[in-house]
Amino acid sequence: MILHPRLPEEWLAQNKRGMILCPHQPGKLFISQRACLKRHLLGKEKKKGLFTNDDFFGYKFRKGLSLCRECQIAKKWVGSARMN
Repeated sequence: MILHPRLPEEWLAQNKRGMILCPHQPGKLFISQRACLKRHLLGKEKKKGLFTNDDFFGYKFRKGLSLCRECQIAKKWVGSARMN
């Protein structure tokens, strides 16, 4: 599937109100409120056996989620937003 070159810009213009500048994502990335809440909830799960010790990507992913666990931005959505 080939995307129209303007499609990402159009989507972002229409959905900008639902995006946040995440202080925990590298490179000051914009993520959706839904993605923020999902990372927060995943960070609170206690599934330590999800990745092996040799899985560098998994290790970095878990470390990133640990930052999201106590994020004040996501905490304000936990009670008001529900995952669909």
